[in-house]
Amino acid sequence: MTTGAPPARPEWGEHFRGRQTQSVEIALAVLEEVARAGAGVTAQQVCTRLGMPRSTGYRVIRQLVEAEWLARTPDISGLALGHRLSELVRGGAVTETPGEESPRSADHSAGGSGAV
Repeated sequence: MTTGAPPARPEWGEHFRGRQTQSVEIALAVLEEVARAGAGVTAQQVCTRLGMPRSTGYRVIRQLVEAEWLARTPDISGLALGHRLSELVRGGAVTETPGEESPRSADHSAGGSGAV
């Protein structure tokens, strides 16, 4: 018999294992939580909902914002999914390396449609 309630999230220590795997899983868990909560969710809310230490959560969130997987809301009080995640979902390859601009992003910045 199901109650319709979402499945319980595993506790911090139960779900995340291994240093490199853990980093990826933490980042994905943060992205999932922002997607689930919607634009405007705060870093503190993400950490609380995931049962994650704030220092870890803030570090991961900062890295995801810098890499543009997450974005700050216009009033900078909350988070939203970033443009790189949107590109990935649309099937566009994210091939930029730090400090370089892909032809697609250069086209966008020049006012083009970005269509290839």
